[in-house]
Amino acid sequence: MSRADRVRDENARIARSQARIKAEQKARERAGVSDDEYREAKRLARMRVIDVVLEVAGDVLKDVIGLTDMEDCFVKGEVGGCVSMALNLIPAAKIFSTLGKIVSGIAGD
Repeated sequence: MSRADRVRDENARIARSQARIKAEQKARERAGVSDDEYREAKRLARMRVIDVVLEVAGDVLKDVIGLTDMEDCFVKGEVGGCVSMALNLIPAAKIFSTLGKIVSGIAGD
């Protein structure tokens, strides 16, 4: 293949690529999808199943061990996060024991 043929082929490839990009941009504009939304969709589409599982599992694990509540309480200053964190720190048996004493005290037993 001559140098001229290679240059012609490369120019044709570039032209096809540019045409594809313009077509994608027009389609996004018609659909009302922003560039950021498009990039995020492409990122998600490229993710492997294991990547998605790890991303989701990480959030679930943070919820299970209470890191989300700590972040909500200390970083965001949300009262709900602080209450939830405090409730997670108190063992369930202690809560039921205390509730039992309160009920007994109210009932006068």
